[in-house]
Amino acid sequence: MSTARSVESRLPEILEGISAPRTPDYFDDILGQVGRTRQRPGWSFPERWLPMTALSERVATAPRIPMRMAVVLALLLLTLAVSIVLIAGSQRPSVPAPFGIAGNGEVVFADQTGAIVAGNVSDGSTRVIVPGEGHARPVFSPDGRWLAYLQDNNARLMFDVVVADPDGASPRVIGTLPTNFGHFGWTPDSARVVAVTGGRILAFDRNGAADPTVLANGVDQDDGSFDAFNANITDMFRPPKGDEILFIGGRSAGTGIYRLAVGGDEPIPVITDKTSPIPGSYFSSPQWAPDGSKIAFSLDLHYNVDDYLGRVWVINADGTGLERVSTFEASPTDIVAEGHVSWSPDGSRVAFQRWINHRDSVDVRPVVVVDLATHRETEMANVEVNGYGGWSWSPDGASILQVPNEQSADAGAVLVLDASTGERRTIGWTGDFGQGASWQRTVPQS
Repeated sequence: MSTARSVESRLPEILEGISAPRTPDYFDDILGQVGRTRQRPGWSFPERWLPMTALSERVATAPRIPMRMAVVLALLLLTLAVSIVLIAGSQRPSVPAPFGIAGNGEVVFADQTGAIVAGNVSDGSTRVIVPGEGHARPVFSPDGRWLAYLQDNNARLMFDVVVADPDGASPRVIGTLPTNFGHFGWTPDSARVVAVTGGRILAFDRNGAADPTVLANGVDQDDGSFDAFNANITDMFRPPKGDEILFIGGRSAGTGIYRLAVGGDEPIPVITDKTSPIPGSYFSSPQWAPDGSKIAFSLDLHYNVDDYLGRVWVINADGTGLERVSTFEASPTDIVAEGHVSWSPDGSRVAFQRWINHRDSVDVRPVVVVDLATHRETEMANVEVNGYGGWSWSPDGASILQVPNEQSADAGAVLVLDASTGERRTIGWTGDFGQGASWQRTVPQS
């Protein structure tokens, strides 16, 4: 009987058997299958594009933000956005609307030497912006960016129409006007200078790039419609678009107030001597309300008679709703005359001049301001027997600007009066008594 051999004694034989190279029976089948299989392209291996750590790391979950902190963060972002908008907006120059209330800029006027002077009402300071003689009727454009004025052309016995920067710099002649003209101002878009002469309303291109355009023919210019008094853009162009012209003229519907679309041919009568409920009507000083819905004007009776009646009226643009502005009544033996009408920039008040004709004398009254809602009247403190070279409202509607005419105690003085109290402020400026002053419109300050 043989004895069993231990594992230890057989270990060399076992290891030799394991290490001997052998080929399995199915090896040829594996090689055939591999040969028939297409190799995987290299771009499909993620580790060739991204580090393996980026793929193997666990995606972190965003931590939750408390609601209170989220609200604070949203408010901060909103404040930042608003600040960016405000900063961006401040980089663009702002201009006032062509109608209605605006901020008060400088006042320009021609002094007694014929130079054009700019003054600051706040501190009373002045400076000459157009030196020399022969300058007249300076008027700012509605946007406050330009200054138009007249320059005496002695060689041609005419006026040159000049446009400059608001400080008088870079002047350029854009046309000429005869010496007998009426209204002198601007179109609402500040693109053209407007003048009434020879029965025509002319518009001059601000840059002088084109010949004057005739906006209307057959306009009465010598009846006070477009004189130097309170001459501003609302005398003529209808707010808020400025797409209609207001004028006095004679047509088939009678002599009276007409409105005409800019560029149009057929004027529309508002009120004439044929349609007025008051017989013998004669019209002057028409002016649009700042919102374009109404027209203020002076309706006179017995024109060219020493004792004539003239009162200020308001009418709707379509010719309805005729209403007298003032409830003031004189004694039965007196006759009241009112004229030179001007709306306040906000349209709540109307200002005009008034005279009371007694049997043997004339009582000259100051400029009167009437509140249209209450009919309350306020007289300005300054009384000028010989009238004014011009007067008008300040852009913000708080003041009345006046330049008294010749033979007045304050002839040529540039006066500012409080439109609410009538109180007069003496600034110490002296202008040409034959013409008014112009107050620059700016963007109101908050």
